[in-house]
Amino acid sequence: MIAGKKRSEYKQKLDEVLEIIGMTDKRKLTPRELSGGQQQRVAIARALVFDPKVLFLDEPIGNLDSKTGLRIMELFREIYDSLLTNKYGRADQYFILADLRDYDRARREIVEAYQDEKRWAKMAILNMASSGKFTSDRTIQQYVDDIWKLQPIKIEVDPSSFE
Repeated sequence: MIAGKKRSEYKQKLDEVLEIIGMTDKRKLTPRELSGGQQQRVAIARALVFDPKVLFLDEPIGNLDSKTGLRIMELFREIYDSLLTNKYGRADQYFILADLRDYDRARREIVEAYQDEKRWAKMAILNMASSGKFTSDRTIQQYVDDIWKLQPIKIEVDPSSFE
């Protein structure tokens, strides 16, 4: 017994989820034998097998190839729809998945853009150009100010020394 259910019930659910994420042939492998994307798929499967009441997802398909990502999004869409329709007795009156459709739309647009190398490069360059200060610059500044408590040092430089 696991969490009040028979092992066979979890085995059936695990088989279904492994099929969805395309990992049935990797069932007996250890984490070290899996790629990062495969490990991410296993984490998703592990979360879904136990039918959790709440799922917190932060970029759940970020490391997956586009085909697997779309399959996982279809699974999330099925969960999303079940929450709307009370299909499995789980309607969520607060509906924490409110932005799933928008997330899915944005992901599809990204996958489509990535297929066009020139379009993707242009989007990447424009995105970087409009991002302002890099996060790492801001992080270093916060360390200087808040953790290391360093003060700027004024250095006098003779410009003629560079000639």
